[in-house]
Order: sequence, then C-alpha cells, then structure tokens
Amino acid sequence: MQDRITHENVEIIITCDNNIRISTYPKAITEAIKQMLSNSMDHGFSNIKTKYIEIKADLYEGQITLEYRDNGTGLSQKSQKELFNPFYTTMRGLNGKVGLGMYLTFNILTHLLKGKVVIGDSEKGFYLRCQFPENISNHTKGEHSLP
Repeated sequence: MQDRITHENVEIIITCDNNIRISTYPKAITEAIKQMLSNSMDHGFSNIKTKYIEIKADLYEGQITLEYRDNGTGLSQKSQKELFNPFYTTMRGLNGKVGLGMYLTFNILTHLLKGKVVIGDSEKGFYLRCQFPENISNHTKGEHSLP
C-alpha cells in the first residue's frame, strides 16, 4: 500500500494523540484503515491532481472516534446507501474486485470492535466517522496504540 500511495503522490495527514491507549484488536483497526485507504485509491481519486487523505483519532469518555476523509470524487446517494452491502462495487471484475472491502470494514467496526459507523456529509470527497470503545472487556490481549 505504501508504494502505491507514494507512486500516486497521495498526502496522508494523521492526527492522533500519542497518549491514546486501547485494549482491543489492533489488527482489526489496521485492516479497516487499509481498506478505507484502498477504497480511496481505487474509487475516489480518478481525475484528481492533488490527493489527500486525513485520518484523525480522538478519545472522549472511553470512546475512540476515528474520522477518515479524502478529497476524492465522493459518493453518489445510491453509493452511500449501498456502500456497506456485500458485493457492492463500482469496479466489478477489475483487478479482482468483488465488493467485499467496505462490507468487511463495516463488520469489523460494528461487530468485532462493538462500534458505530456513519457516512458523513462532505462537500467534496468521502467522509466516514467511526466510534468504538477504547476497551473491549472480553478482549484478553494487552494495550495497543492506535496506528
């Protein structure tokens, strides 16, 4: 992914308090972010010269809020409604795309991480707001920093 981001000259801005500590599934968070990055790269940046992605993480009252935003082409009303459905894609058949990426991301964030996901309004581009507990009580692994 890093090579692709560099090759396509995408600026990524990450704002995260270094003191955030979570007790949850770090690989799941990583997978969700990788999928969002991939979605922006695959769908959002055609005919966009200056490309950026902003990822912001905050902690408030035991909840992590993760905001993801890009300046790409955004989503149509139909795509907003269909985005988290299995097998929904605008690129069926291209490079093996089958439409499971954002479905997987939604399930990771809502089921595994016990969170909420909202597609936000954005004047330009794509905006997703995720919220999940900093600690999942039945999780047995130690603390991990949010990437």
